[in-house]
Amino acid sequence: MIVITVLMLRRRRRKAAVLKVERFVMKIMPLISRIGLVVGMMSEFFGIGDGVLIVPGLSCATGTLMICGIGSSLLSIETFGLTIALNYAISAK
Repeated sequence: MIVITVLMLRRRRRKAAVLKVERFVMKIMPLISRIGLVVGMMSEFFGIGDGVLIVPGLSCATGTLMICGIGSSLLSIETFGLTIALNYAISAK
């Protein structure tokens, strides 16, 4: 997974692409914030999360494919799990 991420980032040209992405992000930030608030409240209330609410909300807010939302969700779950495992390993006696 890390190798694929590095390969994807290396292929990207920065100058014009970064400016285009920055303008796009500033344009859709209010929409992402509202969808994030609603999805967060629903997932907290119903006790469900990633696959049911967060991935479709992320795909809807950013206008990307569902696979991109799934990848982002897996990355966050993986990072959170690794952090918890390392914290447990360090604090275990």
